Amino acid sequence: MSQQQFIHAKCPECGSQMLYQRGGKQTLQCRNCNYSRELGRNTDQIKDRKMTDGIDLKEFMRGMGTKLNESSCKRCKSVISTINPEKIEICPFCLGTEFDSSNKNESVILPREILPFSVPKEVARKKLKSYFRRGEYRIMYPNDMVSTVTNPDNIRGVYVPFFLFDVFTQTTWKGEGSFKYGGQGKALWDHFSGFFENFYENVEVPATNGLNMEYLGNIMPFYMRDTVHYDYHYLKEWATEIYLGDEKSRFEEADAMIDGQLAGEINRRIKANEQKNLKQATEKQNITFRHALVPVWVSIYTYQGKNFQFLVNGQTGRVTGEKPISFNKIYTAIGLIVLLVLIIVFSFS
Repeated sequence: MSQQQFIHAKCPECGSQMLYQRGGKQTLQCRNCNYSRELGRNTDQIKDRKMTDGIDLKEFMRGMGTKLNESSCKRCKSVISTINPEKIEICPFCLGTEFDSSNKNESVILPREILPFSVPKEVARKKLKSYFRRGEYRIMYPNDMVSTVTNPDNIRGVYVPFFLFDVFTQTTWKGEGSFKYGGQGKALWDHFSGFFENFYENVEVPATNGLNMEYLGNIMPFYMRDTVHYDYHYLKEWATEIYLGDEKSRFEEADAMIDGQLAGEINRRIKANEQKNLKQATEKQNITFRHALVPVWVSIYTYQGKNFQFLVNGQTGRVTGEKPISFNKIYTAIGLIVLLVLIIVFSFS
């Protein structure tokens, strides 16, 4: 009892849902305008095609649209730029104070979109204060941590580079799945195969070198429906990070993200106790991408020689960060507990 499973695709003629028609020729047929097309796809017909196949980025416009004052932080290796002629004195990502001159912005693909800051600094500051009040062990925080992190002078706004991908995928898969019937019954293996199409829109691939990627993931997503066309005048009040590395690596990251989501789609369709010999092939088509800048508030707290980043999404106000615990307070608390126990023991002896 092999199964074929399909996602309902949208009709290219009228946009309505297309349904899989069983029997005879395998087709997707629109239930509104009767448009139809044959499927008949299998793993021999769909090639595993990566987003980097045939990529050519030579014709894209380069630069940031204007001359920027740019510095490369010697500590965290991030590249920070501003329109202002004044030199950058403190790195917003690690508080480093030593920089090398750089001109990376001349070679990057020109940003197409920018997501302007919509969360003011004072709101970001209040969000950070609220974040610390929710801490489970807030009594154990270092004494100056909250005041340092929420000090307006220590909260810095930075535009961070992202790549956004839109891609249409066609995936075929086949494999075997096992089912157990009657609780303790013998597992029965069956062959499965399927075909489905997906459209992925605004797949976000961060291109930052200065931000902690785990923390950045905690404040995502950014809602790209609010982006505006890039204009370098938006950079007048803010520092901007310049992405490093070649653009091809961003395509490879997007490839891996999409492949992971497709594997999850297949697993949900099999619905077996176990599976084996699973093979999938995906052809990625109609690929578009753009370089975008997104807003992040950053505050750094240094404790025992280590920097702790606290981030606020400059669009949604979502907050994240690692809260260090004071070992001195822990030792003091343990000492007080031991002293209290001794007092109780001696009082009853």
